[in-house]
Amino acid sequence: MSFGVYFHIPYCLQRCHYCDFATYEIDTILPPADYLQLVKKEMKLRAPAIPYKNIDSIYFGGGTPSLLKPDNIVSLIKELANLGFKFNPNIEITMEINPGTNFNTNIDGFIAGGINRFSVGAQSFNDQQLSACGRKHTANETHQTLGLLKKNKLNFTLDILFALPNQSLYDVSDDVEKALSYSPKHISAYCLTVPEGHKMSTNRAVDSIQVEMFDLIESKLKQNNLNKYEISNFCNPGFESIHNMIYWKDQPYWGIGLSAHSYFPSQSLRFWNPKSIGEYKNLINNTERSILNLNKISSHLKPRNFEFLQLHEVMTDYCHIHLRTMQGLPKEALRNRFSKEQIYLIESRLTLLEQQGLIKQCNSFWSLTKSGALVSNVVFDKLYFSATDLPSKSDFSTL
Repeated sequence: MSFGVYFHIPYCLQRCHYCDFATYEIDTILPPADYLQLVKKEMKLRAPAIPYKNIDSIYFGGGTPSLLKPDNIVSLIKELANLGFKFNPNIEITMEINPGTNFNTNIDGFIAGGINRFSVGAQSFNDQQLSACGRKHTANETHQTLGLLKKNKLNFTLDILFALPNQSLYDVSDDVEKALSYSPKHISAYCLTVPEGHKMSTNRAVDSIQVEMFDLIESKLKQNNLNKYEISNFCNPGFESIHNMIYWKDQPYWGIGLSAHSYFPSQSLRFWNPKSIGEYKNLINNTERSILNLNKISSHLKPRNFEFLQLHEVMTDYCHIHLRTMQGLPKEALRNRFSKEQIYLIESRLTLLEQQGLIKQCNSFWSLTKSGALVSNVVFDKLYFSATDLPSKSDFSTL
């Protein structure tokens, strides 16, 4: 079993137009030093209740962690060690960085502190598209950052957004070519997702062109040995994101900081911190360490901030997360996780989807077909289970 730790750093230079994460412009909330003190207090309060002690992945996300100084980031890694957590020899420590921050001048400090993977929020190499997204960095700053990472022979990934307003197939192709010129080991390609009526929802390519955009991206990346291993993620063999694979393989993770989510599958427990900085501050400052044990980890949280998953919810999540990957849903894992009756219910749904050409199977796995990947939301909707779907005598004995 793998275990990951996520730190949420909520500071940004700006709020991107499409962003719905818990982030703030850096001068609008409490100073980073004060926030980090809250984070360290949270770590000390909850560490005794965390049932996993060997860490395979640490991920600094946000927000824009590269706005902080190396010592700030490294102090959180050291705090984990001080609290008794062990780092596996091949641990992956990822930090999200944005061009236009002080990362280029601080890179040596981050490397010395143990960061061994960098995730660059490039989004586009077109200044007009960046402006439309509300990004403050320029394409030239992205080139500078990627050039520095390549020069230092570092492990890095970058994000590309497509289906942006007024974006053409040529624009998408140009973004991919420029990204590939830096020989990244990993690329994430995300289709812009905004609600109807959002200011970025107009003048976008129609659905059929959006499909062409993604096909173009996948084809160009495959030609450069960046193979799709998850719906939106591509990499050279052996460079899959360890942290994301923890999410997609139903492994435990501990989220620390504002709005961060945690999941302990052995207890079917999911909990998350408040999105409001004021609520988060009050929560941490008013929590007594004595009440935080494995059986009462949710006792200091409001009901809206935790849930014990019911069996039908576990089944739904288990199918959804595994099917995001190209490897798919392992049949053996199903046998180890659920009862015969529950497996029958899952596989009967998968068989119907197979007949529709959306799911395929081999001896060991169920996985999405190419058509299924294009309409994955439809597939996942068919794999939603409710309490009434389960046999009356079902229980949690197999979990």
